[in-house]
Order: sequence, then C-alpha cells, then structure tokens
Amino acid sequence: MTVLAGYQKREYGSEYESVKGKTKKEIAKIMRGRLKVFAGVGAIPEHWQYSVRVNHGQSIDIKIVIPDELNALLNQYEESKYAEFGSVWSTFAVEHGLVGEYLPLKEVVLVRNFVQSVHDSFNYNNSDYQTDYFDVNFYGGVSVISKKNYEAYYK
Repeated sequence: MTVLAGYQKREYGSEYESVKGKTKKEIAKIMRGRLKVFAGVGAIPEHWQYSVRVNHGQSIDIKIVIPDELNALLNQYEESKYAEFGSVWSTFAVEHGLVGEYLPLKEVVLVRNFVQSVHDSFNYNNSDYQTDYFDVNFYGGVSVISKKNYEAYYK
C-alpha cells in the first residue's frame, strides 16, 4: 500500500500490519516460515537452500543457495551480458537476455525476485532521500550465493 504524505510517498508491504511492533528476530522467524511453505509447494526448488538471518539488529538478509554450476553460469552471464542487458535481475534481462545457454538462469531470477517480494512485504519505507532521512522497518535484502561459497562463509 502506498500513502502520500505531502510530497513524500510512504510504502507499506502487504504483511507489515501483521508484524508491526515485532522484533527483527520475530519477523525473520515468520519469513522463514513463509519461505518453508513456498518451498513445500515448489515455489523454491527443493534442491536449493535458503537462509534468513538478522544482522546487527537492523537488517534481515535472505541468502538463496544455488548449485555451484548455476552460480558459475550466473557469473558468466554477468560478465558477458551486463553491458547489453543491464542487471540479470531486471525484467529486460529476463525477457530478452536469458536465452540459449543462459535459459537455466531464468528460474534463479524468478525465484530471487519472488523471495525479494516476500522480504519487502514485511517492510515499510517512509524515507526521504532528499533530506537523507531513512525510516524503514528493517534494512537488508535477498542475494544469491553458490553452495560452495555459502559453506565457506556461513558454516
């Protein structure tokens, strides 16, 4: 939901009211539960993993752990096509760039964008960037990481 307050636009995620007043740790636990349900119905491939963590008390970060082969393909795409299509996460790249050998990345992008929408649904943004005023429920986001890198950094 978007609410206009003067020139400033306040954006509220669809699930914000259900977590209003909860700690970041409680919100992360609810996010984990939602992602578990989505994984159970196939919205997240069963051989992929995900991690929801609270960092420094103000950030909720979600890591999607994909097979190393897919991550290598993702890196190859970003190195070869970035200038032509922009970010791999963009709608333009999904519609025009992820063809041929890069077609397997379409699932990665769609799942990542879906998980980002779940993350955003619990947040609100009342920031005013012109005056450097930031007011959000929490910071953070969603990233994709290879299984090898995840195990090296987080286990």
